[in-house]
Amino acid sequence: MTANLRDFPTDALSPHHIEAVHPDIFVRRLLEAEPAEVTDALHELHRDLKKPPFSMSELLALFERIGLVKTVTELHRLMES
Repeated sequence: MTANLRDFPTDALSPHHIEAVHPDIFVRRLLEAEPAEVTDALHELHRDLKKPPFSMSELLALFERIGLVKTVTELHRLMES
């Protein structure tokens, strides 16, 4: 898992049976496979953030800033239902 996909070309990785995956894709795959577990982990992370404390909105905004844009959209959808 890396946000630096440019330095990990498919043709260099495939002979080793390795796939470079952007974190946004990786976490979305986890959400598709185990939505309850991922949202539970998110809530646990949120509870554990004390120095400094983050609201859930601030935490999701941070995830968005670091490139988890589609993941955050999916988390909003899951948490609203």
